[in-house]
Amino acid sequence: MSTSWTYNCSGPSPEWIANSDITGTGVVFSYIITAGIVVVVLALYYFVAYDPSHDPFLGSKRNSVSRAFYPNPVDALILEDSRRTAISFLGAFGCVPINNTSFEEAFIRCIIAFSDMQLLTGYSILISGFSQLGSGLQTFYWQVVIGLTWFSTITHQSCLTALRNHLYLHSSERTWRLAAMATLCVLLAIGLGFTANYDWAFSTGKNEPNYGDAAICYIRIRLPLGQAFYTMLISVLLITFSFVVRIVKLYRFLSVDIFTRARSRVSHWTYTSLRIVHDWSDSSAQPPCLKCMVCYYPLLAAKLSADLLVDGWTSVFMEIFWVAVAYFWGIYRLIATLQMIGNPTGFLNGSSDWTFGQVIAMLLLAGPLITIVESFHSDTGQGKYHPAENATHVLSAQNVPTGQTMIPASGRSSPILASSRNSRLVGHATWRSYRSTLRMFCVYCTLMSFPMLGLLVLAAIGQGSFTGAFVTLGAGRSCYFFLLIPLIGLWEMILLSLAFDELLNGRKRWERVTLWLLNTSVCPSSCLFWMLYFFYIDQSTSLVWLGVMQATLFVVYGLVVTLRAVLSPQ
Repeated sequence: MSTSWTYNCSGPSPEWIANSDITGTGVVFSYIITAGIVVVVLALYYFVAYDPSHDPFLGSKRNSVSRAFYPNPVDALILEDSRRTAISFLGAFGCVPINNTSFEEAFIRCIIAFSDMQLLTGYSILISGFSQLGSGLQTFYWQVVIGLTWFSTITHQSCLTALRNHLYLHSSERTWRLAAMATLCVLLAIGLGFTANYDWAFSTGKNEPNYGDAAICYIRIRLPLGQAFYTMLISVLLITFSFVVRIVKLYRFLSVDIFTRARSRVSHWTYTSLRIVHDWSDSSAQPPCLKCMVCYYPLLAAKLSADLLVDGWTSVFMEIFWVAVAYFWGIYRLIATLQMIGNPTGFLNGSSDWTFGQVIAMLLLAGPLITIVESFHSDTGQGKYHPAENATHVLSAQNVPTGQTMIPASGRSSPILASSRNSRLVGHATWRSYRSTLRMFCVYCTLMSFPMLGLLVLAAIGQGSFTGAFVTLGAGRSCYFFLLIPLIGLWEMILLSLAFDELLNGRKRWERVTLWLLNTSVCPSSCLFWMLYFFYIDQSTSLVWLGVMQATLFVVYGLVVTLRAVLSPQ
């Protein structure tokens, strides 16, 4: 980058010089690797030390009132299965599980250090970029600056979620961290606003601005609006929404007293409505009558679907999944931007000199490694944040309180219905009686993520952005494929599982497993086949046959209901 450029937007563009301080190989790899280490540490903390049964708003002297707390059932099931599998695997090699509580404090110290590191990294990148705008920093380098800041922002926000209990116990630290995070988000949003006309990054053929033009000359949004504007808008909305979610999660008043109490009221209302339909349809009869399967089961499936979606969205697992997806997508966008132009940038082409800044950046990678070693080496058995019930934190979804007849005083919405002494079918809504539904939900979401992410990523690679992917698919197909099909498929899966429940009692295990797999994989596999057909055969293909598939599943349910009603003894 030339420092001799004068602030004259009507004159020639700045002379192109490879700026290794921004796009040097060592600098880029340093930022990517550091953010990747944070993502790995957060994932390890979740699977090794995180305890979903621990109330994050417990332990403060400011609030000594106890409250009923229900762990997130999605986190409880995922951690139970994953830890049981890990313990069995390690036990085969003679390894003995040790107390996870000693790891938890070490992880917390490590995450605190990484949180500070990512916060300072984000500030240093943005402030350095803003300071160079007047010297003729080109739009290409500003795009890279924003991409590098993206890594720091998303990883720091995820660290705040992992530190909920720590920050609740240290309110002053929570305040300044949120203030610093808010300032960084505002600066990033302003920086993203500068990129609203960078359509060169999406190969749309527009001439202004070019990647070599001075970024300071194009800080205002100009018409016509292209993919760059909508990509910028979505990025700003994601950063804003993510920050608001962190604020809600970190404050008890917002998390418990407002949102969860509102959810509990809705849950109480739906429970009352279901109880009325349950009694009216005589659902306590065995086997279930036609009126029960036509009226009660569809409503019960809708209730379970809504609770599963909310619990899945608010789970810590979804937080880890989101930061991992955002991290890998950020890598793709950054590398694609760096390799988009033919001019030398200092990254894997052109200038290959390892300048002072690049060498320092790579050597500073030892900092995160030293932080990890020190966090796990210093008295990890002292000063635990909360006691553990056992040595391995092996959780059981059956330990989640079920069969509650009253909404908990805390306002935590419980995805259950009260079990009736005279009715066994209403127990379908409890996790203890119908725990397989929760496991089906986890498997279903995993399978559905393949066609949805596959379609989104393939279209985005072809168009250069996620917004371009939606443009390729069209508004109607995008809404139906990414929203309606997964929701309807989840509802139908739970509905069929309710209908097949009584039929599978006493059957052989392979029969139950086969039907379980078929019920779980029909919708995801159909979406996957449609995605492959769309990309490799005909991109004008319609989504109608996916709708026909879902209608067929509903017809199958109707046939099962009819057969059970006809064959059941009167």
